[in-house]
Amino acid sequence: MRIRTIDRQDKRQVLGFTRHTWEWGDYIEGVFDDWCKEGLFLGAELDGRVVGIMHVAFLSDGSAWFEGGRIHPRYMRRGIMTALNTTAAKMAHADPIRSMVDETNVASTRMLDKFSARQIMGYGVYEGCFTSTGKASKAGKVRREGRWATQRDVPVLLDHAKRHNHDWFYVPWRWQKLNEGALVKHIDQLYIIPGGLAAIEDSEASIHLAPQFYDVAGLEEMLRKASKMSQRRYGRGRIKVHLSKDTHLPKDTHLPKEQNPLGLGFSPIVNLIIYEVDRDVLASL
Repeated sequence: MRIRTIDRQDKRQVLGFTRHTWEWGDYIEGVFDDWCKEGLFLGAELDGRVVGIMHVAFLSDGSAWFEGGRIHPRYMRRGIMTALNTTAAKMAHADPIRSMVDETNVASTRMLDKFSARQIMGYGVYEGCFTSTGKASKAGKVRREGRWATQRDVPVLLDHAKRHNHDWFYVPWRWQKLNEGALVKHIDQLYIIPGGLAAIEDSEASIHLAPQFYDVAGLEEMLRKASKMSQRRYGRGRIKVHLSKDTHLPKDTHLPKEQNPLGLGFSPIVNLIIYEVDRDVLASL
């Protein structure tokens, strides 16, 4: 087995075994060109063909984010993914290493257990259309108007995060420790309301909203903004909401929070677990 860097010449081979990963397809085609330019894009080669891939993104908190692990169906259970992970750990020179796995993915979970990975966060993706409850909370009846963030807002946002004991930050399909570098890099996607922050992204033919910290009125404003963007961009109000399970609504909230933290109209798409592993442990395997 040969582990090497993936480049654009490998695109046809890679898409050949990743287009139908799930019933709806896969996102690899949409990110392939960017991954060739960003971070570390590795492939496993057997019998003269690429049969496995994974990508490593280097985030502003110093961590490495492992993502996009795929194996050709004909080459499963040959240790290919383990080889890709250990090679990437040796090359990454970043610590810690984090990754996100569907909680139903038994094979990946077992592999992470072998790496002595720690579960650090539960994470859900929900989809639906926002409809205001029309009820008042202690946050008041006055609607919280929001706006897009600017570089000048960064110190205030950091202070708000500290006061909310919020130290995680969502960047598209990745989570990292919140810091100044992360806010600056993604400033164009940050929507702020008094006392709250959300990341809003337009990708994969959908508007994605990730509330970072908020109160009830703030959450409604975030949902309202993302829904309006979806209506303008795609002619529908449906949005996808990314929410850490560690994010709790205030006790006075009027929104249901048992299984669906966003209220009526939103259904869970997938539940994910974020794992963390020490680089030295993974690189030594």
